Amino acid sequence: MDILIDDAIFVSDEEKQRFIHTVKSLDIEYHISGLVETQTSDNLIAQYNLSNKTFVYGALPFCRRRPVNVLPGNFLLSTKSKFTSPTHNNIYFYFQLLDGVKSRCLVKSTKIDNVLNHDASIMYGSLSYNDYLNKIIDEFTNSSVYDSGKVFIRANAPFKVHPSTVVSINDLFEFIHENNYKNTMYGFVIAPYKEIKDEVRCVVHRGKIITASYYIMNQQIIYKETFAVRELQEILDSSLKPSMKMINIPLVIDFAKLADTGHWKIIEVNSLSTSGLYECSIEKILKCVREVMDNE
Repeated sequence: MDILIDDAIFVSDEEKQRFIHTVKSLDIEYHISGLVETQTSDNLIAQYNLSNKTFVYGALPFCRRRPVNVLPGNFLLSTKSKFTSPTHNNIYFYFQLLDGVKSRCLVKSTKIDNVLNHDASIMYGSLSYNDYLNKIIDEFTNSSVYDSGKVFIRANAPFKVHPSTVVSINDLFEFIHENNYKNTMYGFVIAPYKEIKDEVRCVVHRGKIITASYYIMNQQIIYKETFAVRELQEILDSSLKPSMKMINIPLVIDFAKLADTGHWKIIEVNSLSTSGLYECSIEKILKCVREVMDNE
């Protein structure tokens, strides 16, 4: 196994050095590249003399748009999560295209309340622009669930192609227009505002948390590894569909703790290949990835 790393995945030089230090300590061959959308798998094989099994970390450029002959992606539809180069069929690339997936699609219907935005609406632009936005605003302002006067909005699309944020209902029209949400083919998601106290990123393999890190604590940006994951694991055990527990490569699941009730909720599921790791144990993650790839 070796690792092809997109330099842009790291938010700081410190994070990058921590990742590389761990890779070296595990005696894993690695290559750092400024990956671009138009690079092909054959380009990469020739440039880096890659081994027969390569894990791609920082695969966002490939995931956002994949022209013909661009490095193929893993849609995580089976445990055989590997794809070959067009002309080197003995070389396998591993990376995930799962990103920002609607959590309610991955959770049992009887446990939908464990998803943060299970009560969200997905909107599409089938009406005229003014009628469309007025209908949305009328619906929200007449609903008691929106008493806060604020809503959460994000594109119903992978790979964060539009910003997600909390906006006031009065500013919703302008926000949608300025950020071109109306024209996205995926539509967009609007959900009731919920005040969040803490957020935790978990790296999960076959439904089990292998490492976790805070990235929000008491509504402040704080990166800190945590081992207190029993409650989060219990939510996964009871909530995830069986198919999610069969995915044989680690993925990322984020949780939010509500400020008013203290209950933990699943935010979304993301690709390991395109997610920051904060203070999660890189050693545990890479050991898991290597074990998966060695056994396939």
